[in-house]
Amino acid sequence: SYSVSVIGSLLYTFLPYHFLRGEGHLFLASYYLVPLMIMVILWIFSQKNLLLDFDTNNKKIKLLFNPKTFGSILICILVASAGIYYAFFASFFLLIAGMAIYFKEKNIFGLITALVFIAIISLGIIVNLLPSLFYEYNFGENMEVGKRSSAESEVYGMKIAQLLLPINNYGIKRLENIQKEYSTHPLPNEGSEYLGVINIIGFIILICWLFKKTNNSDYEKQFEALSILNIFAILLATIGGIGSVFALVVSPQIRAYNRISTYIAFFSVFSLALILERLKEYFYKYGYKRRIVFYMILVFILVISICDQTKKEFVPNYVDIKKEYTNDYNFVKTIEELQPSGSMIFQLPYVPFPENPPVNNMNDYELFKGYLHSENLKWSYGAMRGREADKWQRGVAIKPTNELVKTLALVGFNGIYIDRFGYKDMAKSLELELADMLHSEPIVSSNNRLAYYSFLSYTEELKKTLTKEEWMLQKDMALISWGGGFSGQEGTEKDNWRWCSSKGSLIISNSSSKTRKIKIEMTLATGFKEFSEMIIKSSSFEQKLKVNYDGVKFSKTLELPPGKHTIAFMSNAKRVNAPNDARILVFRVINFRLSNLK
Repeated sequence: SYSVSVIGSLLYTFLPYHFLRGEGHLFLASYYLVPLMIMVILWIFSQKNLLLDFDTNNKKIKLLFNPKTFGSILICILVASAGIYYAFFASFFLLIAGMAIYFKEKNIFGLITALVFIAIISLGIIVNLLPSLFYEYNFGENMEVGKRSSAESEVYGMKIAQLLLPINNYGIKRLENIQKEYSTHPLPNEGSEYLGVINIIGFIILICWLFKKTNNSDYEKQFEALSILNIFAILLATIGGIGSVFALVVSPQIRAYNRISTYIAFFSVFSLALILERLKEYFYKYGYKRRIVFYMILVFILVISICDQTKKEFVPNYVDIKKEYTNDYNFVKTIEELQPSGSMIFQLPYVPFPENPPVNNMNDYELFKGYLHSENLKWSYGAMRGREADKWQRGVAIKPTNELVKTLALVGFNGIYIDRFGYKDMAKSLELELADMLHSEPIVSSNNRLAYYSFLSYTEELKKTLTKEEWMLQKDMALISWGGGFSGQEGTEKDNWRWCSSKGSLIISNSSSKTRKIKIEMTLATGFKEFSEMIIKSSSFEQKLKVNYDGVKFSKTLELPPGKHTIAFMSNAKRVNAPNDARILVFRVINFRLSNLK
């Protein structure tokens, strides 16, 4: 009924999970497709003819076309487009529903329907990932982004205790102390699973229902289906459960099994709604006054739940947010007014994207502010970690300030944007060097957090000191990039190295109209005492080397016609054992140098 549905909807809407995920996990916070997916799963439990049926007249299996069939397919497609976790959990529950209906009622059609819907979800995920798959096919696998280990399924697995323990700063001191004590235990995970005291009642009822003998009423069949789904959710997601086995045997990419709590919460809410519906039928038998009592019970449940599942900290500080937003807007618009349209702005400190911990007092993704407030400026932040542009930025950012500015000016950047919160000294030492070198004062935001230094005058002066040919040469040297399996540069400018997987490539540009003669020098080393074979080749040469951890020096003189040129590196050395590093580390290029000979 409407009254029960509204209460159930609000209990689910105001889960702490929604607020704790927020904008940082936008897909996860937007769990509105979960109830629709559960509806489809419950249809499989209750419908023998959702997708297929047996035509007794013609003795044939027939494919059904009805609103539920089309609705189910549409929901599966939408779930496939709403984040990998909810799609994965949906596929798991579809499989459980199909198997349950097959083993209990010997209904093969239910199992086939479940498998077809799983295939639709899987196909939808692949379609959504096609741009990434094509990119990876063309440019190789990125070993620095999103590579998970099977151990993470334990770290981010679900703990039943965290479904039951309240959120931080709950308001009742005794419960707060219990929660704080438990948070110090091993593997605390993401901490957003709390169901709420009312929903916990539904959760416990579903577990107890497993011991009840079910009759054939629709009411008890629904309870049975929900209790089966609930217990299998626990078996999948609990630390050391089916999810951990899946991570070991199939794929570790699904790791945060605690996120199944949105499904468990809806199972719990649904069970309470079924009970409330029965309660409503009972009260409605005894006249108008009893109906009022029933609605008072609903209001009481709602008030208790909202107070229990939320806290005042969930309400954003709108005044401060608006103030900071206006500050950022005015700062970026000032830059936009002073720079030519299309200007490239380099952002510091260098922060890898995505998934990076805070840098001093600057949170992850804060460098996106430039994009939010400008219409015709180009920003450096956001290059994919592990790809060519990111590796170039990483290498440039560690240069001494004078070389940093010169390199950026050579390749076309018009200025540096600094978030002072990203530095321990609020970027004072960096800005002293920039001010001394550029002979100009920065644009500073009204809250003194952001600063901008323009290169326009510096670039014009630099161009006067170089011929056109020298300018192009230095630009090309500044644009040297490492692709394939190469990681970013580590160490210092004088003593540095970069790791690579078994294959990598060095890309050298010649943007002039003439053939250029250059010399490259480097030391190549693996991680082991025994020698391994390494092949270095380009369109003009191929050379084989024997390399071990002591390192072998390599140098080559090349004549480069105009255009881009790739030098490929291949090694059959063993992978270095680095448990805390997701990269594939096979060999290193140490102290690479390039010099122009003509």
